[in-house]
Amino acid sequence: MTWRTEARPLIAAALAEATGTVEERAEAARAAFPWGPRRHHPYRIWCDEVRRQLGLPSTVTEAGRRRRKRLAERAGDPASDDDPRQPSLFGE
Repeated sequence: MTWRTEARPLIAAALAEATGTVEERAEAARAAFPWGPRRHHPYRIWCDEVRRQLGLPSTVTEAGRRRRKRLAERAGDPASDDDPRQPSLFGE
């Protein structure tokens, strides 16, 4: 089982009990975090799943896209998959 599949029903229950604005509902769901200190990978997945269930944009995937783009720009690589400096594996 993954962190996300374990978190889904717990978050759904917390959001069903919470009332108020989206921010208040999100805070209530984050407060229901069951796995110890609120840090590292499990908490990131928990917060991402809260955003998904509230219909907000996911920051985990967006952060990954921004990071890959930033690293490509620093390296001077084009953002596309077609890099003319990359030789073909099979010499084609």
